[in-house]
Amino acid sequence: MKKYLFFLLLLAQACRPENQANHSAIPVGEDAKKDSVVAQPFFRYTPKDNSYSIHFPKQPQEMTEKQEVAELGELTTHLQAYEDKNTQTAYLLSYTDYPAAALAELIKNRPDAIANLLQDTKNGLLRNMGVAPTAETPMQLQEYAGLDFSANNGNLYVHYRLYFVSTRLYQLCVMRSAAALEEQAVSAFFESFQLAGAK
Repeated sequence: MKKYLFFLLLLAQACRPENQANHSAIPVGEDAKKDSVVAQPFFRYTPKDNSYSIHFPKQPQEMTEKQEVAELGELTTHLQAYEDKNTQTAYLLSYTDYPAAALAELIKNRPDAIANLLQDTKNGLLRNMGVAPTAETPMQLQEYAGLDFSANNGNLYVHYRLYFVSTRLYQLCVMRSAAALEEQAVSAFFESFQLAGAK
């Protein structure tokens, strides 16, 4: 699981092209491939600032990473992750808060900055993970822009959902080695994500 955590932290600001990482697929036994990745009951996770909640299969690990990003300064990415070892499936959520003033200036100069940030994040993730896109759908979370996409390379299967909420970029991900994702589990994880105050 540590390789997943480190990998995702490196990719959290994927719009930085210098961030490169290699992924080696973890072999999955035949029994594990046959197992459903749907895990019950779920663990309801809420961060210290109570800004959102999401259901992980079990209590996730937490990590943070600081990075310098051109035009935006130092950004801190917070990551929560849980791996189902039986199915080699990882559930991850990361968020990064962008400096309000720097983001406002970026949007002033580029009205399509948020859409571009979502696309840059997607493209960086695909490039660095070495996977090819299979589906992409624009999303909305309340009034906030989002992007849903799936990709794989035959050894690694990933499904992402990105949201840019005010000045915060959320990245939700389910990834699995050597076997296709169970979309019921992916949907349950993604749909459990709620912003504070949302009904």
